[in-house]
Amino acid sequence: MAQAMERAPDALVHHEDFFAWAARTKDRFDCAVGNPPFIRYQTFKGDSRKRALDLCASLGASFSGLTSSWAPFLVATASLLKRGGRMAFVVPAEFGHAPYATPLIEYFVGHFSVVQIVAVREKLFPELSEDC
Repeated sequence: MAQAMERAPDALVHHEDFFAWAARTKDRFDCAVGNPPFIRYQTFKGDSRKRALDLCASLGASFSGLTSSWAPFLVATASLLKRGGRMAFVVPAEFGHAPYATPLIEYFVGHFSVVQIVAVREKLFPELSEDC
């Protein structure tokens, strides 16, 4: 947190579970851009996972037990956008084929007027095992 505050001294920095914050905040944003946390379902567990899945279910996106963290993160992020808001994220290639991505895609189609998915054939991050 200190490093974030040092790099962006005028920013408001929150240091807590994202899903707990997203469930209670009244803040809304024009855009969101980033690289969501990728925690495989085997290690995405406990209270944070429960909060994530409960929040998503309350928003209309019910994920299976095989869901990795990035999918609920994107639903929660989308829910924080103002009407007409935009988001752009680097996501795992699983987006295009994992069964647990279906509720995410359905959520996006139901909440955005335009959904664009850009598939890149070459590895964006060669040092990682996960394709994006």
